[in-house]
Amino acid sequence: MESSLSKMDFLKLEENKKLRNSIRSFAIILYVLAVFNAVVGYSTNGPLVFIDVAIMLVCGIFIHIKASLIASIGITVYGIVNMVLAYVSIGQIRGWLFPVIGIGAIVYTAKLIKEYKNYKANFADDTDL
Repeated sequence: MESSLSKMDFLKLEENKKLRNSIRSFAIILYVLAVFNAVVGYSTNGPLVFIDVAIMLVCGIFIHIKASLIASIGITVYGIVNMVLAYVSIGQIRGWLFPVIGIGAIVYTAKLIKEYKNYKANFADDTDL
């Protein structure tokens, strides 16, 4: 008896290449921003910036490796909170790219989940024959 593919195996299928590349792109941009934040942030905020960097990297890894919707939502919320705190404390909007990346990752990971559910429903229908 055949078994259906896991979500990550489904994402590796050739017809999901655009979806896979989009999710990977958001994760890679998040990695780059985390490194940039580490370099620039350390010079201004000291070692506490590495907590921010760790959060960004963990979310990026989960988005990249697991196509995680929860990590996508997490980086979006984290980015919005940081943006609001920066605005309140220094009067400037900073860090707006993190929510943008998070929203993009949410869109594509949600699309993956939707397509995977359709696949699972079709797979179940095919095995009932």
